[in-house]
Amino acid sequence: MAEQILPAQIALGLTAFRRALDDLKRLVDERAAINAIGVAIERARAAAEELDRLAPAASVLTGNDGVARHLRRASFATSGRGEYPDQDVSHLVGPGLAGVVNRIHAETPVPDRASSLRAALASLEGLTVEFKETFPAQTHTLAKEFAALAPRGGSVFLGVGDDGSVVGLDVSSIPEVDEVDRRLRSIAASVDPPVRIQTAWLAFNEMVVVEARVNPSGEPVHFVEGRAYLRDGSSSRPARQAEVKRAIREHETRRPLFRLSPESSGFLRDGVGAPVGAFARVRVTNLSGFTCTRVTASARFLSVEGTPAFNRAMPLRWSSAPEPVSPVWTPEGLRMLPDPSKVSRGVAVDMDPGDAEDVALAVKFVDAASAWGWTGESYLTDGRHPSWQLPGGRQVVEITVSAEGRDVTERYLLDADAPIDRFGIVLLGNGSANGPQVVGFF
Repeated sequence: MAEQILPAQIALGLTAFRRALDDLKRLVDERAAINAIGVAIERARAAAEELDRLAPAASVLTGNDGVARHLRRASFATSGRGEYPDQDVSHLVGPGLAGVVNRIHAETPVPDRASSLRAALASLEGLTVEFKETFPAQTHTLAKEFAALAPRGGSVFLGVGDDGSVVGLDVSSIPEVDEVDRRLRSIAASVDPPVRIQTAWLAFNEMVVVEARVNPSGEPVHFVEGRAYLRDGSSSRPARQAEVKRAIREHETRRPLFRLSPESSGFLRDGVGAPVGAFARVRVTNLSGFTCTRVTASARFLSVEGTPAFNRAMPLRWSSAPEPVSPVWTPEGLRMLPDPSKVSRGVAVDMDPGDAEDVALAVKFVDAASAWGWTGESYLTDGRHPSWQLPGGRQVVEITVSAEGRDVTERYLLDADAPIDRFGIVLLGNGSANGPQVVGFF
């Protein structure tokens, strides 16, 4: 496109320089008092030096336009030693800015944000782009745009017309730029939940534009003064109640239901407290915003090459479930013995938002070289269920947690040969050459 984009500070510097030269030329043309012209000369020189500082590659004072020479000659002509005011010296003041502007445009690196501005102007307004000619007088106007854009992310451009034409914001100094930045961030913070934005200042020629880039929030909806807003085509509008509910529901379906993480291994102890075995366990946390009912978990054991150890997945038992035992009178007195009718009670659990539940997946005993998968039926076989005896060496354990018609699967590494003080799981790929690193014990 024909327009040239500059960083806003340089564009503001050009504007200040142009105004200073215009004022100087006007005073000379009006044959103003010498002291007034002298002040204008110094103002123009200061503006030129600031522009040199902002864009050293396109120096104004030392460039081909000879600004410094013109200012020196104007200063001499107004010093009382020259022919002023009898001779018109307006030709000594202020070369054309075209050469200066062209050099700065050609030699000043443009921030990457320029590409987003070009793309926005080419595509016009849409689901992720909003244009505003000016800074709205009512903060509510920008707040609802931020709220509507926040779930997906997007940009609001100030200083651009609805048709994509650049009209520029009415700012001419860095303090004014800073004040606009402050107001934008204040408005973003007023949205519920607050919206995070980043600002980028650019200019087409000397017309300044600011992009307020709205970061994706991860929230289904945002509210302004108690009303939810959504993006509808190229505009933002209040959301209807049914739309809010649908947005929340769709958000929950995209959000992970559970987080799986290795849990510290738990010891089995005898009657005097001595450890006789250890469980490898995983912790499951409900990340959703609702109660998940009848959450189940299962495990598949595979060799590191991917060969299944068993021909089916093993159902896991939640540690918080009551043990499948019942009191039974024996010649030795009352004892708690395994009860097959209660095995199924531990396969499912309800989990409220934020709840965490542990599940054991394997057991290792001090007096055995082998390890066994742990399930509800393990109570019926003294913990050594013949159907779930694990092969020796390292095993890949694929754990799947299911609820609400959705599955979450994670893979871990288990060393079935490790002694009980090192019996545990790590995420696949986090093991060492000497065996998996246990998370810890209690």
